[in-house]
Amino acid sequence: MEPDRITQAFLSRFSEPIIAEAERLRSAGAVKQIFGGQAFIRARVEESGDVYRVMLKRSVLGWEWELSGPEQQHPAAIAAVMLERVARGESLPDSPNEVGDASLLEVIEEKLGRGLLPMEDLYVEKLEKRYKRYEMEQSLYDTDLVRLNLAETEAGDLDGRRRPARLTDAGLAFEYRIAERLRALLGRAYRTGGLDGVAGTRRILAALAGPRTGVGLRREET
Repeated sequence: MEPDRITQAFLSRFSEPIIAEAERLRSAGAVKQIFGGQAFIRARVEESGDVYRVMLKRSVLGWEWELSGPEQQHPAAIAAVMLERVARGESLPDSPNEVGDASLLEVIEEKLGRGLLPMEDLYVEKLEKRYKRYEMEQSLYDTDLVRLNLAETEAGDLDGRRRPARLTDAGLAFEYRIAERLRALLGRAYRTGGLDGVAGTRRILAALAGPRTGVGLRREET
């Protein structure tokens, strides 16, 4: 695949020694589980036991990146992901459907000892698309909450075509349980660290509890 001008401009931002190191990483197979499309790329780069997660996004200004790993900066890993994307060209997976060098379908079929049935194949494809959507947005869509009866949509006040979602009673109760669970875990962490006696700790935990109006037992003001 011949890189376009935006990709060439992106790679030109790295010095020759960094590009050489990136080529070494790519040739050594350090770039794992790469997938994406024209607008984004995600991959893992494994080096000497360290794992770096790289996200490349294409904007009007060109390619931008996000990196997470043991070090805050690893330009060679970022460049290696782009070089792998260029090398794969049209064969780049559009969803995270690879486990090592095998596709997810191959892994499942190996475990089952048979080929997938048409309905099973369709189900795996749907899972791949949903996970890809989550990887891109890093959040669940409102449709997921609606499907679980935790939210419902309603026509917007100014534009009936827009259908914002709001939490149902079940969604509010679920939110309350999660908040209480997190608050309990934080309280336990304070106690484990011997900080439960520190002035202000209880006020901090009470503030984390947030408003509880409409959920659970009501406490009337006297």
